[in-house]
Amino acid sequence: MNRTLVNVIIDLVAALLFLGMIATGYLLRFPLPPGSNKTLTLWGLSRHQWGNIHFWISLGLLAILMIHLALHWNWIVTVIGKRCHLLKTSQPSLVHSAIWTLGVLIGVN
Repeated sequence: MNRTLVNVIIDLVAALLFLGMIATGYLLRFPLPPGSNKTLTLWGLSRHQWGNIHFWISLGLLAILMIHLALHWNWIVTVIGKRCHLLKTSQPSLVHSAIWTLGVLIGVN
């Protein structure tokens, strides 16, 4: 598979997971409000079960977004480097990319 097709598939999966997260979030907020855990069900599932589905969809979206960032990491490093005037070339070296990756990971933690 070429890179463009992989990007399109990743983006479509991310969009579908995002829509699923919105839909289950809506169900948890309005048709199955807090406090209706045992009394109300929708399509045979309680609020707690819908919460589990919402959680797993969210983890799937997080995984897909991490893959999306990994596929575009060189572009991210290039744009940030140019905006901060840290890169003088159009393509960062592997060393620059590794330094940026470590900086981001240390900054997140």
